[in-house]
Amino acid sequence: MLWNKCRFEPLDAWESVRLLFEQHEEAAKQGFLIDKIAATKELLDRGVELHPASPEIGPPFKPFMVYVDGETAKYRH
Repeated sequence: MLWNKCRFEPLDAWESVRLLFEQHEEAAKQGFLIDKIAATKELLDRGVELHPASPEIGPPFKPFMVYVDGETAKYRH
């Protein structure tokens, strides 16, 4: 599966999941150890969506895996 990159602009709901994304990133750095993947599971369970900048690009979608680093998102769909 290839990684896709896009520009990231947080919507209002971002603050409710920002900490989970930070914990998910840390779990990835540590090799997704079983005791570190709670945030990753929570993000998948919540069905986090990415919303294209305009409807012409496509509808919102749920990526398989997503990382956010500042103004960039990297995801697999």
